[in-house]
Amino acid sequence: MPESAPRQSIDGIPASPGRASGPLFVVREDQLPEGLGSLPVTPDQVAGVAERVARGLEDLAAARREQAPEAAAILEAQALMARDPALQASVEEFLAAGRQPSAAFTDAAEGYAKELEGADDPYLAARGADVREVGRLMVAGLAGSQTLRRS
Repeated sequence: MPESAPRQSIDGIPASPGRASGPLFVVREDQLPEGLGSLPVTPDQVAGVAERVARGLEDLAAARREQAPEAAAILEAQALMARDPALQASVEEFLAAGRQPSAAFTDAAEGYAKELEGADDPYLAARGADVREVGRLMVAGLAGSQTLRRS
């Protein structure tokens, strides 16, 4: 009889009610450098950061598709969110209003997250967390950090 891996319980913030079992993939984030807020950011840089984040999410999805197809689908949806022109336009509006770059990305993502969370559809409402994650990844990408690393 094959030996099974030891069972381990991990606590976290759920995306939906219930219990789950399956493979765990840990994604670590790099520390952001000091002084990120003072860097000027152009619309082309916003689009570039969004594209790098989207590609990173797609690469991670491709690497995990066989083991965790549901997780891969979520990562692909997050890649679409990163490329959303409306999200990028919101970032640009915050920048034009004088918001610091990291706050502009965070606030734009937060605005969309709240809109989704206000939806009558529970599935859409739960996607607010995904938009916030995309915003966090975009801030990390803005800082030049490798946005996703697989453990």
